[in-house]
Amino acid sequence: MIGKAACSVIAMLQDVRHALRVLHGRPGVTAAAVAALALGIGANTAVFSLMDAVVLQPLPYPHPERLTSVDPTERGHAMVSTSWPMFHDWQEQNRVFEGLAGYMDDSANLTGVGEPVRVNAARITPEMFAVLGSAPLAGALDASARTAVVSYGFWMRRFGGDRAALGRTLILDGHAYTLAGVLPRGFRFPRWKFMEEPDIYLPLLPNPSRHWHYVRVIGRLKPGITLAQAQADMNVVSAAVERAQPQEGRREGAAVSPLSDDLTYGTGATLAAFAGAVLFVLIIGCVNVSNLLLGLALRRRREIAIRLALGATSARLLRQFLVETLVLALAGGTIGVLLAVWGMPLLVSTLPIHSAYSERVAMGGIGLNWMVLGFAVAVSLAATLISGTLPAWRASRQGPTTTFLATPTAKRERIRGILIAAEVSLSLVLLAGAGLLVKSFVRLLAVDPGFDTQHLLTINIELPDYKYSDVEQRAEFVRGALARLEQIPGVTSAAATNVMPLTKSSVINGFSVPGSSQEIGSAGFRAVTPGYFETMGIPLIRGRLPVRSDGAVGVINQAMARRFWSNQDPLGQEIQIPRIEEVRSAHGFTVRMTPERFRIVGIVGDVRQLTLDLAPSPEMFLLYSQMATPDFTFVLRSRIDPGTLTRSAQREILAVDRDQPLAEVHTVDELISHDVSDRRFVLLLLTVFAALAVGLAAAGIFAVVSHSVSQRTREIGIRMALGADASAVVGTMVRQTLGWVAAGLLMGVAGSLAATRVLRAYLYAVEPHDPGALVIAAAMLATISVLAAFVPARSAARIDPANTLRCE
Repeated sequence: MIGKAACSVIAMLQDVRHALRVLHGRPGVTAAAVAALALGIGANTAVFSLMDAVVLQPLPYPHPERLTSVDPTERGHAMVSTSWPMFHDWQEQNRVFEGLAGYMDDSANLTGVGEPVRVNAARITPEMFAVLGSAPLAGALDASARTAVVSYGFWMRRFGGDRAALGRTLILDGHAYTLAGVLPRGFRFPRWKFMEEPDIYLPLLPNPSRHWHYVRVIGRLKPGITLAQAQADMNVVSAAVERAQPQEGRREGAAVSPLSDDLTYGTGATLAAFAGAVLFVLIIGCVNVSNLLLGLALRRRREIAIRLALGATSARLLRQFLVETLVLALAGGTIGVLLAVWGMPLLVSTLPIHSAYSERVAMGGIGLNWMVLGFAVAVSLAATLISGTLPAWRASRQGPTTTFLATPTAKRERIRGILIAAEVSLSLVLLAGAGLLVKSFVRLLAVDPGFDTQHLLTINIELPDYKYSDVEQRAEFVRGALARLEQIPGVTSAAATNVMPLTKSSVINGFSVPGSSQEIGSAGFRAVTPGYFETMGIPLIRGRLPVRSDGAVGVINQAMARRFWSNQDPLGQEIQIPRIEEVRSAHGFTVRMTPERFRIVGIVGDVRQLTLDLAPSPEMFLLYSQMATPDFTFVLRSRIDPGTLTRSAQREILAVDRDQPLAEVHTVDELISHDVSDRRFVLLLLTVFAALAVGLAAAGIFAVVSHSVSQRTREIGIRMALGADASAVVGTMVRQTLGWVAAGLLMGVAGSLAATRVLRAYLYAVEPHDPGALVIAAAMLATISVLAAFVPARSAARIDPANTLRCE
């Protein structure tokens, strides 16, 4: 047994040495094959590394499989957050969780030391760190006192990692908090959607109302408890709460799902599309290698005939050819892994912000690990089988007197033509998909957002409640700041609004007719200062715009006028909306609603509030002096680059309140870039993959025609000696190749119609079966194919017949 194993190893080593000699003797073929495999394997490895980081790697917490999201439902419909009383009921009555913890996104002004800064915060219940399986390096969060726990990064930035900082006082929104703990290095909070990574963790304040939903819930299952058991238990709890609170009539339930599903939501279909694209690239690369090896086997016909005559079996030849392909695949795989490592930082740079991709990569990083390396090896072995089986089989099945040379020329060309058709069809699928995304992206960027986006700077401000607790105080701050901001050199106008367009956020309020408690509808609520519409470039359609001397007046947009006053004139109508304010204390907060009425004096143009790809919805605009909110955005229009105004704006705002920092500063161009980042990410990657596929297909066609020319040199010389002109020779050779290209295009069209449906979610104003994009993609690929076939055919037409025949 040992002897047989040793013989097998020796035979394999001999095959490897022979393969190296053969490949070294054909450097052109070797380089082309290794390059094709390196591109295919590298692309697959890079995408798999992203898939590994986002989906396959477990969450960075102990026993992550036991972590769940517990999301409320109302009458069977999913909701984002629950109320404090319902969260408390879940905690007390469940029998399946080791612990349930609640949190909400927040932020705070940090003052008292140096320049004020706005810090990202999360308000959490004390159980949160235990549920996640982590703990502060010292101390703990105390819900009964004003304590704070900070991230390791914030501790290093703010306090230089000094342990003596524990116990210090932090002034947050005017309130003193004791720094009670620091989280371990590398701890990442499981953020949801647009939440920023917290710098500071504060106690979550309770609200006794079951109608105020603001708590998101994370749970850790007890050992051995399944999701189905947890869901069944929470159904029992929900039913018990419903019986105990019949007056609510909300039919609120709870949906239990893995926490990892929340953090990777929406990535599956996109990653599957990327996996399919890079698989196509790999197959095209393998087809190229297969064609190259077929040509190499033909040139080695004498060697094959001699080896067969000396007694070599077909199985022995088959193994030898597969070993040669394996050497190529391993070389290509090694280079491919290096390309993937080089490309990973570029890949990370394309990830859309505030997405599951960027969050999961931030949690665990992206790079080489044993799983990624194992995948690269597996892909290399698969490439060996895909690209080497056909050439090895064709070479090994011949007898010593019927070697590969004896295979009819037409049959050989048919095999190579079929491979070319396969390359073209797969390339067309990718090129058509990229074309659809490009067309969609261009149309999306051409959408009129409803306002002038040029030279606009947005500055987010969040006023602390302790200093600006009522409407008049906030309005006074805004008036004073605007007066100073308008004086900055280069600023032509300035205004403020509670919600800036294209920030993926909106505030919706119901409204009614004065004297009636019944709502007649709901619309986006915008509190704006006089001059907002002029600064934004939003047109006035009818009526007039509010001015500073106005009282309870406002305007609506066209969408609201169409929906609620389709048969009458809305100008002069009065409506009533609630003004919602939070009243906070050290032990919790309540919500106060005060009815406010206003008279409609104008109708303005529609604005795309949430994103460019969503149609405008009804909106009502009231004066900020009436409905001032603590969170708002200054908008500055300038005649210079708006990005240069940040420091000046900060200086003027500090002149009004020396403790007020800027929360976020963006140009509108940056907001648009963030808005389309998801589509741009898919577009960039699919375009790269399509370019690789088309390049490999063109190289394959070029190689096939070049090989055909080299095999038919004598025939071409004779034809030209007999009077055939160069154009006829070129035309004959190009037509033979383009017949297979045409077949590939037909198959590619059918494949594109089926495959591009997976891109539907990323298309705007373009259908997956858009004929224009498909025709353009087919025309581009056909043109590239013609050029790839024409160049070597043209070289053949320049052959001197006399020299050719003399050599023969």
